[in-house]
Amino acid sequence: MSMIIPVSIVLTASWALDTPGPTLIYQEFMPLCMLPVMLAYNVFLVARYGVAPGMWLCKLKLQLQDGSAVTSRAAWLRYGVVATLYLLASLPKLWHFLGLSFPGLAGQTALSFENAYAWELSAIFLAFLWMLSEFIVLMLNKQRRALQDFMAGTVVVKLPARATQAPPLASTPT
Repeated sequence: MSMIIPVSIVLTASWALDTPGPTLIYQEFMPLCMLPVMLAYNVFLVARYGVAPGMWLCKLKLQLQDGSAVTSRAAWLRYGVVATLYLLASLPKLWHFLGLSFPGLAGQTALSFENAYAWELSAIFLAFLWMLSEFIVLMLNKQRRALQDFMAGTVVVKLPARATQAPPLASTPT
C-alpha cells in the first residue's frame, strides 16, 4: 500500500501534463522522484498522525510498544531501509546526469547508463528482498510485527470499533 498511492500521484501528474507517458525525468530518476512522496507518506504522516492513509482505511494505528505515540525517530527508522535503497538506486544516474566523475575511474565521466541501470536494478532487487523478508518475519511471529517494526520498536494495532450511538430522542412539547 505504501507504493500504490505515491505511484498513482506521479502517474496522474504525468497525465495532467498531457505527456504520452511518464516524463523522461520520471523514467530516468523514478526512485529519486518518488522519494519525497514516499517519505511524506511513510514518515511524516506516521509521525504526525500515527497512521498512513492505507492504515487509516483499514482502521489500524501504529504506536510504540509501550502504547505511546510514534516518534519521528521511530517513523524514520521504520522506513529508513527502503528509503536508503531507493536513494542508492538513483545515485549513478544522478552522477551521470550531472557529469560528475565516479570515484575510482580517474577522470572518466560517471558510470555508463548500462551500468547505472544494472546498479538501479540491483538496488530495487534488494528493496524487493527487504520487503519479502519483512513479509516472512511478519507471518512467522505471533505479534505480526515486520522487521521494520522490530527496528523502530513499533507495533500496528487495530483501532476499536466506534460504538454506535442511538440518535437522541426528539422531545415533543407537551
